[in-house]
Amino acid sequence: MKYFLKNDHAHIDCGADMPVYDEEHGCWRAGTMTVTVAHEGELTVEVVEDASDAQVLPLLTPMTLYMAFKPAERIAIKTSVDPLVQEFWAMYQLSVQLQKPTDPNLASVREAIEYLAAPVEPGPGAGILAGAERIGEILAGIPQ
Repeated sequence: MKYFLKNDHAHIDCGADMPVYDEEHGCWRAGTMTVTVAHEGELTVEVVEDASDAQVLPLLTPMTLYMAFKPAERIAIKTSVDPLVQEFWAMYQLSVQLQKPTDPNLASVREAIEYLAAPVEPGPGAGILAGAERIGEILAGIPQ
């Protein structure tokens, strides 16, 4: 069984960990993942019995992924001293160099984008994206 947090823009794969809303901290928690939203009603939990029923996102060309970030987000990513953000940027640059797309369905890609959206405090997170709704927009390659 797989769990997802979803709304009109986001479809966040929580894997086998059932997401639970943490009222005290105003965020969703699933295993080691934390997703912060403005208020509880913004995301709902979807249960998928068969993983093949899960939404599969198309591969993102380097330019599609780049344009899914807002200019201020791109600048923050490029200038970050956070090792996880630097690793994300290195992965992106490698995809450009090799002319290979990024698979938004991979757990490592989703986790990297979720990290960019997570606030620095209470952390861990980079605090680069405006909010959790940006995760789904970026993974879907929606240009900004």
